[in-house]
Amino acid sequence: MNVGAYEKEWNEKYDLLVEYKKEHGHCNVPTKDIINGHKLGRWVDNQRRLYNKGTLLHDRLHRLNEIGFNWGKVHGSWEEQFKQLV
Repeated sequence: MNVGAYEKEWNEKYDLLVEYKKEHGHCNVPTKDIINGHKLGRWVDNQRRLYNKGTLLHDRLHRLNEIGFNWGKVHGSWEEQFKQLV
């Protein structure tokens, strides 16, 4: 895959994440979630890994920050997760 294709794929997944946040109110996509055929949860985890390694491109970091991306792995309590279901 060339650089343009990587950029296009990143932008597609970013757009899916924006839609996910509109629907769910957060960017904490479960790792195994697949949205419209895209492994969005794995992509979100990968963005966190890149950030933690210091290799996430600055413009991507800025765009993710703009939508309220949570850089820590989220493990809410059982009660918090239950409240989301109700």
